[in-house]
Amino acid sequence: MVFALPVQAQLTGQVDYAKASRELDINGRTIPLKFGAAMVGYETKFSNGSSVSGILGRGYDPEVISSFLNITASGPAVCDVLQIDLMGRSIDRGTWSVKPNVQYRLQRLDGQLTGVHEDGPFRGEVVVRTHYLTPMMTVHKRFELGNRAVFQLGLMRWNLWYQAYGEVDRVRIWTQSRVEGWGPLISVGGEFELSSLKLRGQILAYRLDADNRVWVPGISLAVSR
Repeated sequence: MVFALPVQAQLTGQVDYAKASRELDINGRTIPLKFGAAMVGYETKFSNGSSVSGILGRGYDPEVISSFLNITASGPAVCDVLQIDLMGRSIDRGTWSVKPNVQYRLQRLDGQLTGVHEDGPFRGEVVVRTHYLTPMMTVHKRFELGNRAVFQLGLMRWNLWYQAYGEVDRVRIWTQSRVEGWGPLISVGGEFELSSLKLRGQILAYRLDADNRVWVPGISLAVSR
């Protein structure tokens, strides 16, 4: 039996932002699909060419909008994220390489929202928690000076849980929904080496299907050393 030993660990900083052109509809509720966070984590590379990385982050959104129970409410939200990536050994063919990998990502948005109901003003909280598990293939095309183009294609298993609660004229209200499904994820980007730093940029998009179909485009920027 051959054991892979850690050969390198590097610190990573990352900024993500994604926003759909419209909200996701679930049983008469509209779910905000806007998320941004600054993150920090570690990546450990092993002697057999595989690697594992973990990253944590938090972000702030000055305004999210959600509709439920004849209420349209808006307000600021805090975003939290946990992401774990498992990357397999690469298969190299000239300047091309292919790696299988699996990504798990947990996102949570907590919004303090206010709005208006026919019976009076509403004040409450909205929570959106989403799990993503995505097996994918990552393709690299190497160029000179350590630069690489990166392409990813995956099939994402996702689970979204939504809850809104608060008060209207001293009357407590509460609603909850849960939906899950499969959807594609695609991304294209590049990796660049600058002295002891490695820079990475990606443009990505994934799809969620509930009562409507929504594509969520985003961007990810990272630096490691």
